[in-house]
Amino acid sequence: MMPSGARQVSKVTTRPAPVKGLNAYDSIVAMPQGYALVLRNFFAQPYGCQIRRGYRKHCVEGIIGPVETVASHNALTPKLYAFTTDGASGVMYDVTTPNVPAVSKLGGLANGRFQHINFANAAGVSLVAVNGANNMVWVQSNGVVVTVANGDGSGNTISGVDPKNLIGVYAHQKRIWFVEKGSTRGWYLPPDQITGVARSFDFGPIWTRGGYLSQILTWTIDDGDGADDHLIAISSQGQVAVYKGMDVEAADNWSLQGVYFSGSPVGRRAAIRHGGDVMILTDFGIVFLSDLLKSTKVNPNDDTSAKYVQQLVSAAVSLNGKAFGWQPFIFPGANMVMINIPATDTTAYQLVMNDITKAWSEFIGYNANCWELHQDLPFFGSFNAVYRAWEGTSDGEQVDSIGKVTKGDDIRAEAQTTFDYFESLGQQKHFKMVRPTLLSRGDFALSLSVNTDFVFNSPTAPAAFTVVNPGAWDEDLWDNATWEGGLLTYKNWQGVVGIGTAAAIRLLIRSSSETYWASTDWVYENGGIL
Repeated sequence: MMPSGARQVSKVTTRPAPVKGLNAYDSIVAMPQGYALVLRNFFAQPYGCQIRRGYRKHCVEGIIGPVETVASHNALTPKLYAFTTDGASGVMYDVTTPNVPAVSKLGGLANGRFQHINFANAAGVSLVAVNGANNMVWVQSNGVVVTVANGDGSGNTISGVDPKNLIGVYAHQKRIWFVEKGSTRGWYLPPDQITGVARSFDFGPIWTRGGYLSQILTWTIDDGDGADDHLIAISSQGQVAVYKGMDVEAADNWSLQGVYFSGSPVGRRAAIRHGGDVMILTDFGIVFLSDLLKSTKVNPNDDTSAKYVQQLVSAAVSLNGKAFGWQPFIFPGANMVMINIPATDTTAYQLVMNDITKAWSEFIGYNANCWELHQDLPFFGSFNAVYRAWEGTSDGEQVDSIGKVTKGDDIRAEAQTTFDYFESLGQQKHFKMVRPTLLSRGDFALSLSVNTDFVFNSPTAPAAFTVVNPGAWDEDLWDNATWEGGLLTYKNWQGVVGIGTAAAIRLLIRSSSETYWASTDWVYENGGIL
């Protein structure tokens, strides 16, 4: 007990969890508070950092080979398909029904790397997919799978170009546009048609950097007369051509608006529509086309929502940019924008942005080759399996036919905050205790340490983990219904050892329950300058 009249020298202060997300932009010596230097398997929400949700097994039987495309067919009877690469004989599978073996629909595929769209016309909604090696796959509105070959344009054929050479597909102004492999030409069909006579449009003459056509998309721009859909063509060397008009075949209604430089795109799935904008993964990092309107080339230092991870993306591209698996993906249900990044032949990780706060995090454990939104749920293709992401609270959960959940592996999350001088620049401090505020629905295990003066040591694990059970609430049956417990708070002081001018908390959590990190309390003493 402190003697009566003694002066208290310890200070107590509180810092919120790093809800501003990852920061690989500012200097670690002068980084604003609220950011994180490490934020792995946490999702930065406005009210705290949430341990990412798990994934559940959707189809893990009957699939042979890595799933490199998952395609949603949004017809009246929705279907989900997976395309695999297995040596020289890839397969298209129907994986619509969860927890049943995959059904083979088409074999003999040269690869499973299909680009696809849903295209609606008077006959209904069709799924159209191409991979640059096989005939075009056309899943009709009734679910019948046919292949479209080179021919005279009648029946299930396309004339003008061999469908085996088509490697990209997009719908613009009621026409299907294709990307020809290794060429600067795009090919388009008559309005509302899926087969027929294709005509070419050569983007090459306007690209001064050379290269080939990589991707075609639609960009919605409000030019003052209301929103208008523009066609954009992206070259392999990073030039973006923007065209305005309703009809490519009408000279008075089709015009080039500009050519911009974004940086070379990463793979065939580098660009995606993001609201009224287009986001492109490039060797510069993440580029938004709206930013290109400010200049004819991208400035990676512009104040964009991606600047805090540009260095991380650019470094990953330099290291592994030729690998398959790069893909931006948007999950509206969680206000989430993902960048899938292949790490090795069997692992991947994601940089994830909260689309409300624009805060970035990193996810590991979702070893995805590809992503797809189906019935508003995120699916990813992995090795011999298709999984549903952001579901449950552990990795690899299984749900049986009556809804019983078998838990999988605990999710491990790790974070390190920015270094804090605690309003005393250059003054030594003795850090004595910290108290993280965590909210959880069940057990979790916690390990933490304090790093001082720009050290990045991680706590020893697993021996240092402390298992925490905040308690249970209202788990008994009431009116024949089971009521789940609410979030309960864990706030315990833990002794730490740290002497330095600035400090950051390093936190490890292992959990299979919904868990949030809200804030951290600190106890420290100020010392001298030496």
